[in-house]
Amino acid sequence: MGCLITFGGYKYNHRLTTTKDVHFLYPEAKSKALILSFDDGNILDTQIVSTLNHYHLKGTFFLHTAPLIQSSQKHIPLKLIAQLYDGHEVGSHGVSHLRLNEMNDSLLWYELNSSKDTLEKYLNKAVYSLAYPFGDYNSKTIEMAKQAGYTNARSISNTNLFKPPVDFLQWHPTCALSEAIKNREDFLNTDLPWVRNLKSILGQQLNIPYSWSKMQYTWGHATDFSNPSGLKIDDFEVFCSAIKSQNNIWSCTSTEATSYFQSIQKLIITKYEIANPVENTQSVWFSFADKEYVIQPGETFSIHETLNK
Repeated sequence: MGCLITFGGYKYNHRLTTTKDVHFLYPEAKSKALILSFDDGNILDTQIVSTLNHYHLKGTFFLHTAPLIQSSQKHIPLKLIAQLYDGHEVGSHGVSHLRLNEMNDSLLWYELNSSKDTLEKYLNKAVYSLAYPFGDYNSKTIEMAKQAGYTNARSISNTNLFKPPVDFLQWHPTCALSEAIKNREDFLNTDLPWVRNLKSILGQQLNIPYSWSKMQYTWGHATDFSNPSGLKIDDFEVFCSAIKSQNNIWSCTSTEATSYFQSIQKLIITKYEIANPVENTQSVWFSFADKEYVIQPGETFSIHETLNK
């Protein structure tokens, strides 16, 4: 007998006690996830936020704090960020938009910690996401970002793959937003998974191949739509409308996605059961035997009990 364990609908055989499959899903049983991120805090973010709000989508906005503190007319004033980005996520892009991998320890810590503190003060909530300026980082940058309290950090090294990262502090996005808009059908209509060994993700003893449901992480700037020869805000409107027309897409922020994956990592998976520890603060969705389930913190899902009902 073999059990088929999947994430995203793709099935891989493993020697267990049943031929039924366990298939992990995103929150509310969504089968795809989308992260839309925007850098620099340009004043044109107001158009982006307005469009996202109209279609009930979420964005992650990475701000470097120096021009906000200096009240640059090209950037969102600090005193307005909490109001403008309400319902979305604000992450750090450093203080001065300098290359973090070229700094000494004291300057690097200032860029990471001061920007985080400033944003948290004006937002009145914690900041967990970071976008490396110019996408540049090294091992020291990663370690100090972790020490500063960031849980995830994005580069600009496009993978052109719909997959989660190996390391959330080295999160390589799928593509630039402009490419996502031009090639939106690739995300909307294709369900190719990215397969990875279960042990490498969940840290469990089982050696079960499986696949994540599709995730697209895009990055860009509000100014991308102000180039006379480039995409227009109307193109972004069409993209958002297409995303909203599908009810299987989880529109989430960088931190929300990170938190959900961390919750999956905390699951205790054996041959017969999936247990969600009580200390895990988040529910996890999956399907089994053509039915959808949600496992709350402190609950255990038993394959045998479910099959015998």
